[in-house]
Amino acid sequence: MVAGLACSLAASMLVVSTGGCTAFAGLSNSLDYNECCDEFVLGYRNSAWSARAWHERKHCFKNEDHRYHFRDGFRQGYEDVANGGNGCTPAFPPRSYWSWKFQSPEGQQRVNAWFAGYPHGARAAEEDGLGNYGQIQMSAQMAAACQSCGMGEPAYVDSTKPAEAAEPTPSQVTGYEGLLGEGETIVGDVQLGLERPANQPAPAVRTASPRIGSGIGGPIQRPQPF
Repeated sequence: MVAGLACSLAASMLVVSTGGCTAFAGLSNSLDYNECCDEFVLGYRNSAWSARAWHERKHCFKNEDHRYHFRDGFRQGYEDVANGGNGCTPAFPPRSYWSWKFQSPEGQQRVNAWFAGYPHGARAAEEDGLGNYGQIQMSAQMAAACQSCGMGEPAYVDSTKPAEAAEPTPSQVTGYEGLLGEGETIVGDVQLGLERPANQPAPAVRTASPRIGSGIGGPIQRPQPF
């Protein structure tokens, strides 16, 4: 009986320990790839970076009107690029600028100051290289495979290589070269010469008999009556 109880206890401990390892592994994966945690950490990091960027560059904007609102736009543009944005100025300001406080001439100037600061912050983030941090890196082999399939950035093209000259197309031979004047045409059937092999002799060119008004040949004498 004691031996059976010991075996049951050992089996129970084994099951609990195995389940505990599985649960711990799942918890570890959730913490490593948790979207909420990533957003919180990235938001805090980008906010700190935007504050540092403004502190380093604020002396360049000391003459701006409504400097605090200009600063807010600067930091917002910086953080948007750090989050993967394209740096384009948004169509509307944040909701905090929608209240009655900004529905006046003075308030409109503050909104304009926010819009003026946004592109400067976005440009500062691009200068610091933050736009590349959000891209998932891939191996060189995978990048080459994607480019060969038309995905990703286009492959490099050497612009120093001279362009190949186009081969001239053979012109059609009519047999009347040098005989027609300007504005004159040919009346009648004409056999056009086509491209032939080098070892084949040139065929005879059949020409049509000139007609009156064709412009070919000299003047035609009418017969005199008897």
